[in-house]
Parts: sequence; structure tokens; C-alpha cells
Amino acid sequence: MTRTEFLETIKGQEHVHFQRQMKILYLRVIQEAQTKAISNSEARFFRESVLKQLRKSNRRRFKGDIVLEISFFSTSKAPQPVQTLVKNYLDLLHKAMPDVDKNKELVFNDDNQIKFLIANHYPGCEKPCIYIKAYRFSSFVKDAEYVQNIMRNNFSDRSYSIRSEFDVQTRFAFRDSSLGELIRDFYQLRKKGPNLNSAIPLLDEDILRKHIFDEYVKQNELSLEYLLEYLKSLFSKNREYDFDETFQKLSEITREYLFIGLDFIPMGGTPIKEGESKIFRIHLQNQLKKFVADHPYLFPLLSPVGLTIVCIPPAYRVPDVDNLARQIVSFFDEICRPPLTPTSLPGVPTYRSLKTKISTSSYQILFLPRRVHDPENGKIMVLLGNGFMSLNGLWAKMESLIKQWEDYVKFKI
Repeated sequence: MTRTEFLETIKGQEHVHFQRQMKILYLRVIQEAQTKAISNSEARFFRESVLKQLRKSNRRRFKGDIVLEISFFSTSKAPQPVQTLVKNYLDLLHKAMPDVDKNKELVFNDDNQIKFLIANHYPGCEKPCIYIKAYRFSSFVKDAEYVQNIMRNNFSDRSYSIRSEFDVQTRFAFRDSSLGELIRDFYQLRKKGPNLNSAIPLLDEDILRKHIFDEYVKQNELSLEYLLEYLKSLFSKNREYDFDETFQKLSEITREYLFIGLDFIPMGGTPIKEGESKIFRIHLQNQLKKFVADHPYLFPLLSPVGLTIVCIPPAYRVPDVDNLARQIVSFFDEICRPPLTPTSLPGVPTYRSLKTKISTSSYQILFLPRRVHDPENGKIMVLLGNGFMSLNGLWAKMESLIKQWEDYVKFKI
């Protein structure tokens, strides 16, 4: 068997996936994250810790596009603006800071390299920590193609019996969502009192809203199938068709169909001309206000949320992912009710407002490949989800499915 033939087998693809995984960069800094101006001594400690870990693992900065996840574990119980934390610490990872040290770029060269960014904030932890995970975007795309091969059983030595057994163990059976019934109960409760004939005869509006939010998130979850469709034009077997007009058109149609399939908040395109920034900000505010007005059963929020931001970049003047996310998350926190802290209602935890304006504890923002007929200023879509992207984000889902597959086939072949 030649190497090329081996790489088409189950073991071959597992082998090259393992080699890619060995190149993921993990960094851990024991420090309390700051939203305000970081002192020179704190910045120096952070950068020295990062540099020490890079040298120990014999790693250099990334020169190409990357996927980056950054998580903040804080001892403070009060939520903090995750978008501000990200801004502060991304700067420390790549900017030259002559007042702090003589180092220049540490982990990457420029914000424009980040094509997929995941950010999380966890308040109320026993010990402070800043956790960073970075990976080549090209390797991330190869992992996505590997996931597609798993889902389609696309291996030269494929076994339909193994694949069917794996499906049974890892896929959940389809069930009708109770979201519509819960929403009807919500309006019934507001208008006439509780519907005692409901499958879930909830007597408290907060509890009902919590159930609605959970079902809403499940129904509007951005699944791996969506991610694969978004990225498929980058897969190795599709590159030869990338300049084919029919392939481009089909890709655009599929992508638009996927946008329609979920309850995305349309944010329009990014500002690329002089004077458009103010219009863009006003449009963001108006779209978020409309979303809140159209979804009274979700607001006020009963727990911190996570935002998924999908962006088709403009033809030129492409924004940095963290700058774009910072605008969207800041407006969301401003317009939507804040997250709330648990109180003692029986059965389901509900939440009451603290003196905080923070509603977003995590976000993930993904830049999609541009297609020929995409609008000049691109397109931004936002999806509401739960507040734990490190557990439920697209990267975590992809890694989880691959691990389940490799653990399963280990004993089958």
C-alpha cells in the first residue's frame, strides 16, 4: 500500500489528524483578567509567562491564518464584558509594547490572521486563569473535512456496519420540538393565566421563559452540518472547482438556504466607505431592538448567553474579528436585559437582575470564504445561544465527534 492509499483509509486519516493535533498551541497564565487598563507589571507578567511556554514547547508565532480560543476564569462573581477582555489580551499576544518589554509579536503577527475566534468568561472561579488555544486555520479546515468523511463514511476501507453502529451510538433520534407549544403557553399565561391542559403546566412566567429559552437554543443550534457546508469550498477535493461558476453559484445557494433555516439576526454588511460606520452602528441597534420586540418570550434574559457571529467578509477593508465582535456584543449587552443570578424558585433555576449590564458570557465569530456574487460589503448574521461556547461551540463539537469516532473504531478494525 502506498502512502497516498494509506491516507484514504480510516487509520490513515486518524494518523494525519493526530499529527495535526500535536501542533495545537496551549497556553495557561495564572492571572486575574482585567477589563480596565492593564498595568505594565501585569502586562509584563502575562507576556513573560506566554514567552516562557512558547520557548519550552519550542514554538514560534503563527504566520498564517489561525483559529483562536481564549477563556477567562475570574474569581470575581460579577460578570465582566468578555469582548473587552478579549481586546485587552489579544493586544498582549501580538503587539509590540516598548513600555512593557522588548518583545514584538508573540503568538501571531496581526488580528487579521484570526479567521475563527471563540471567547468565554467564567466568573466565580476558585482560582484565576487565562487559557489560550491556537491552531492553524488550514488544519482546522482539514479537521472539518475529516468530520465530513466520518459523516459520509468516505474511507477506502469503509465498513457500513461499523458506520451504522457508530450512528446509533452518537446521533440522537429526531424529535419534534415543543417550542411552539411553550410559546403558546407563554402568551396564554400573559393573557388568561396558566394553561392547565399543557404538557408542562407552568405557573410562573420566569420558569416558562427558561424552558422556552432552552428549547429555542436547541432548535436554532448551529450544527456541524452547517459548519461543513460553510467551509466545503476550502476542502482539498473541492479546490479544483473553486473557480467554476456553477460550483460557486451552488455554494452560494446552499449557504443562503442554511441562513434561512435558523433564526439568525441579520446585521447587514460591514462599513467599507467613509460615513458608513455610524449607519452600521444604528442598523445594529435597530436590528437588535427588533429582535427583542419580536421575541418577548426570551426577554428579559434568565441566564448569560452566547452569540454566534457568522461573517461573509467585504471585498476590501476586512474588519478584525475582535473589533467586529466587540461592536456587536457591546450593543447586545446594552439593548438586551442583563443576565441574572439564581434565586430559589422550585424545580428550575431562574434569575433576577444584578447591578450589571453584561448579558453575554461567550461568543464565537467565524469568517466564511467569499463567493463571486457576495455583496461588496459582505454580510453579518448573529445567532443567540447558551453561554458556554467552550463546551458547545463549533470547534468543541468537531473535536468531540472525532474523538468519539476514533475511540469507537479503535476496537473495530
